[in-house]
Amino acid sequence: MATEKTSDELEQVKAELSKFKEDLSDITSSLRQLTERKASEGRERVKRAANSASEPVSKALNEAEAEIGHHPLSSVALSFGVGMLLGKIMSK
Repeated sequence: MATEKTSDELEQVKAELSKFKEDLSDITSSLRQLTERKASEGRERVKRAANSASEPVSKALNEAEAEIGHHPLSSVALSFGVGMLLGKIMSK
């Protein structure tokens, strides 16, 4: 009788352990899906931020090119002056 009871308890423990493994597998799968979804959302936010940041930079670059085109000699002189100033500062 004692061995029969022990055997029943062992089978019950095995069944509970099997159920625990299934639950753990479900939790792991859910966590993986959540992580993948959040990573995808993060990538999309970074892409949108990069695209929105590139527009003002592109606009400023175009404006600078237009200004240099309108005043080429002044631009060269200014660049030379800034280069000389930076050279003096860096040499100290």
